[in-house]
Amino acid sequence: MQQSPEIKNLADALGKFQKEVENVVKDATNPFFKSKYASLENVIETVRPHLAKHGLSFSQFPDGMGLTTILMHSSGEWLQATASMTPKDATPQGHGSAITYLRRYALSAVLGLATEEDDDGNAASAPVASKTAARTVAKPVGDKDPAKVKLAAKDRIMALLKSLELPCKTKKQCEDSVFDLTGMALSEENYEDIGEALAERLEANNA
Repeated sequence: MQQSPEIKNLADALGKFQKEVENVVKDATNPFFKSKYASLENVIETVRPHLAKHGLSFSQFPDGMGLTTILMHSSGEWLQATASMTPKDATPQGHGSAITYLRRYALSAVLGLATEEDDDGNAASAPVASKTAARTVAKPVGDKDPAKVKLAAKDRIMALLKSLELPCKTKKQCEDSVFDLTGMALSEENYEDIGEALAERLEANNA
């Protein structure tokens, strides 16, 4: 992450923004996973008036194989970070899908946004499930042998896919399940990020 020499005004404005912005409703549905998520359009529409009110703005742009998100304040202060992922397919469509996913994920993260189901209040009467269920699939234990670390990370991904009841009987099924849910290719350099993304989804499903 990078930032301007001072971020006092930005921090103050961001705090005020977070106090008043409402949760972003999950308005889009992934039919394959039977789950809902907040679309990029809905995230932007929800936050834009509140950002403007407090002198905040943002910009996102492709940066090599990643996406840079910069949060700015009218004082000239700023914060920025770059996130990267390997698209499943090296096609314009594959890169576009990865960028859209990154834009939604990065913007929600930098603004500290939460999303909620648009279930007309039904969740309030639903039984409470454990929010730590996802953590039962432990992270790989540190090991000096890189090969063992990678194997443990891969095993964790397989276990999380199983817990999420996602198809993973063949290599292609595993790759497709991972990409459809995270936008990342199932490759060694992405193992850690994929594991965290799948754990977060499992935790959200059990929330």
